[in-house]
Amino acid sequence: MHTYSRVGFKEWNCRHDWYPYFGGTRMYDEEKLKQMDAKNIEYPDGSMHTLYEAEQKQRAYERKIRESKRILAAYDESIKNADDEAIKKAYQNIFNKESVKLKNREAELNNFCDKTGLLKRSDRVQKYGFNKSISQKVIDSNNNFLINSNYNDIIYMKGKLSDPIVRRWYNVQDKKIYDLIDKTKSLKDQAKQAHTLRNQFKFQARELMKNQEERKMLDEQYPLQDFDYYFNKYKKDNVSDDDVYKK
Repeated sequence: MHTYSRVGFKEWNCRHDWYPYFGGTRMYDEEKLKQMDAKNIEYPDGSMHTLYEAEQKQRAYERKIRESKRILAAYDESIKNADDEAIKKAYQNIFNKESVKLKNREAELNNFCDKTGLLKRSDRVQKYGFNKSISQKVIDSNNNFLINSNYNDIIYMKGKLSDPIVRRWYNVQDKKIYDLIDKTKSLKDQAKQAHTLRNQFKFQARELMKNQEERKMLDEQYPLQDFDYYFNKYKKDNVSDDDVYKK
């Protein structure tokens, strides 16, 4: 008889079981076998697969998430117990990187389930030791990564970020503008560079917004304007051109 084990057949999360066998009989008829072999599940990449293949793919995503949570729980404990600041900082850097990896893996699983129609099972991604406190630290760490990243590095988050995170991301990018413009050029050319960058960051911020209905409203009420629009807006009788460019 089979001895229960955590490894292999009848392990935790295994849905296989023992069934009686009667000689000359079949558990599945031809119609059922055809349904099982049918590749009618579409993956996010457009490829078609059987239900069994899709469920195995989902299990793989879930294992990776549990793996990240195990690593994060271990490093969270290591950070708490580290006496040396250099070691604590090194542990924190690993924790931050693993936090981003976890959130990416969760996003991949969610996208996969949304596309395939498979049921999401929160119990299958739980990991002992990964509590609410660590979960919040992961969220904060991942948000800090997103806020301080260039658009091309987080383009996979297009249409997924909350308004507060998008605003914080834009403010960080906006503060970079002064360092990005060419100081050897004329004041007017510097102003044009700054305007181009600001419009670029505004557009990218709107691309990142999860609330695309609000984005449409922003595009309608606050469209991206050209350089001359702002020059004419701030130009007054007693204001020099250079003072306008400095704005």
